[in-house]
Amino acid sequence: MKCISIQEVGSRAPGLMQRLEKDRGLLVTDDDKPVGILFAPDEEALDLCMKALDQIRNLLALRRVQQASVERGLDKLTLDDINVIIAKSRRERGSA
Repeated sequence: MKCISIQEVGSRAPGLMQRLEKDRGLLVTDDDKPVGILFAPDEEALDLCMKALDQIRNLLALRRVQQASVERGLDKLTLDDINVIIAKSRRERGSA
């Protein structure tokens, strides 16, 4: 995918659609760091593209949660460990 800086997006807005049509998508960067993606889907594919973006966001959120659990060592818990934590939480909340 071709790259375009955030500054170019503002200064070249009129020709941006032509570039999108040619390159099919552009990675938008700010100080060489990715900040967005410009993509020009076919009108018929717009709904499908939006659903795909939602799926990608969900997968990225899941990855962050999984990584956080690994960093906290929670990936090493056994089923028995998990059941003890659940039972303790239920007792504390008063719902067994």
